[in-house]
Amino acid sequence: MTELAISARGLLGEFHQAGVLDLADVHGASTIGRLGGDTAEPTLLAVALCIRAVRNGSVCLDITSVRAAVTTEVRGGRAIRDESSSAEIDPDELPWPEADEWRTRLHASPLLAGKDAPLNSQPLRLVWPLLYLERYWIDETIVREELESRRMRTPQVVDISQLDGLLDQLFADPRAARQRDAARAVALHNTVIISGGPGTGKTTTVAKVLACLQSLSPDPLRIALAAPSGKAANRLQQSVQQVSRELPDGVALPHLPSGVTVHRLLGSKGPGRGFSRGKDDPLPHDVVVVDEVSMLALPMMARLLAATEPRSTLILIGDPHQLTSVDAGSVLADLVTAIEEHGSRRAELVELTHNWRFEGAIDQLAQAVRRGDASEALQILTAGHPDVQFTHDTRQHTSLSGVAGLAERVADSALAVQRAAEAGDGTAALQHLDRHRVLCAHRGGPWGVTHWGRLVQEHIDSIVPPTDRSPYPVGRPLLLTRNMAELGLFNGDTGVVVRHGDLIRVAMGDPEDPRLLSPYLLDQVQHLYAMTVHKSQGSQFDDVTLVLPPIDSPLLSRELLYTAITRARSGVHLIGDPEAFVKAVNTPADRTSGVARGW
Repeated sequence: MTELAISARGLLGEFHQAGVLDLADVHGASTIGRLGGDTAEPTLLAVALCIRAVRNGSVCLDITSVRAAVTTEVRGGRAIRDESSSAEIDPDELPWPEADEWRTRLHASPLLAGKDAPLNSQPLRLVWPLLYLERYWIDETIVREELESRRMRTPQVVDISQLDGLLDQLFADPRAARQRDAARAVALHNTVIISGGPGTGKTTTVAKVLACLQSLSPDPLRIALAAPSGKAANRLQQSVQQVSRELPDGVALPHLPSGVTVHRLLGSKGPGRGFSRGKDDPLPHDVVVVDEVSMLALPMMARLLAATEPRSTLILIGDPHQLTSVDAGSVLADLVTAIEEHGSRRAELVELTHNWRFEGAIDQLAQAVRRGDASEALQILTAGHPDVQFTHDTRQHTSLSGVAGLAERVADSALAVQRAAEAGDGTAALQHLDRHRVLCAHRGGPWGVTHWGRLVQEHIDSIVPPTDRSPYPVGRPLLLTRNMAELGLFNGDTGVVVRHGDLIRVAMGDPEDPRLLSPYLLDQVQHLYAMTVHKSQGSQFDDVTLVLPPIDSPLLSRELLYTAITRARSGVHLIGDPEAFVKAVNTPADRTSGVARGW
């Protein structure tokens, strides 16, 4: 049962009792109002809704649309219930303040500063129609000012004939025209966004771009490779190194550093303690490459830009159509929107479109979902393509036997993993582990990772019974759930327990060169039989089975579907309700932000 703040009164109390506001929203607004000297009900409601918006991933609150947004949220299936009566409450019937009157009241509040007021003068800021907690307004301001500062730098002088000669060498394939454009943009500008879906060659492009920049530079370049997660940073480094070994004669990369998290690149001092790198002590690199920027929250983007000198080259890589950061903001999508729709030139944008990894129905389905074309997406999904399959099933399963083909896919991958693990072949075990993966939107519940992971484990154990009662039986797949930088491992890394002579070891890391570690060194791991779509970002599997949540799930979104579908190389299998699928396609992530405005 939901906890209620018994002290909540007035508008806060009504919205809290209806389930619109959480405990943190109510207590946060009450505290800010009390300390700031404004306890008027409309003001406190606006503050509480602003806190709620940030908690749900937005950067700010749009006063003019919040009523409609909350009402749509409920009518779309995310029912808000009165815990005392279990009666559904329509938020549109709550006593919402009228927008213009609300704005007037807020302008007069001592809690709020206007657009042009000095930074940190008040706890909140109203930039009509957007209401910010001040820290997020400051972060947006930093992003805008730092990008403007970088744009105002004098462009570097480049020998165009030499540049074009290098590009002809590196991108001879006519299908790589957009990759060539990206490399040229990086050579001529100091801030470039390279966007594109999985398989469009983003990291391949980056490796060739770095080789091109080094060839144009008389001195060895100081390069940083980073990403929001350790797993993504490590994968970026491996991809760049692999491509660098295939460069044409006479074109070479300097020694590349290890990929690091953005937190580590900036010198994180620990949670809430800030970073050692910033305006006063900027990063010493000539080129900074950041991958998976769609996962980067607004506050981290602000810290990154503040710490990157305007003279250096900044390359931001990502797919703006994937799931966004778990924290506030959708900064990559916002910057792409600012460039495409508002004509901002504070960064160059090059979108890679040719897919080198998959085509056919998977690519068609992904593109239809990306466009929000539910009719075409459903037609592709149900047309009987061998590489895209749909099982209309809304049952709460107790086994895998009722799901067409799933038991066979699970068994095929598990048996191959088991044989390789028993033979002590860590490389083959890790490769077979990625032949198939079950993905879920939720962690818990009948459509979540815990439930479906248990079903998969029970099925595997029925065909390959564990040979002993060890917590680490041979063939067991594992998922690391925290960073272990001292071992070169990161949250999200996967492994397989393998036989190594008379010992048991876990093969982890790069399948081409796995590390063999004692399982007892890995203090935070879980069995890997299913994973969330969010956790799968950046990974690739031969076949993917996506368990769609029910239509009233708050996690159903276009970005969730697109991310899950594009994890697959050769096969996508969806389980669920067609209405839930259509709703997901028609529901883009709604994160309010001002990053794309006011350029």
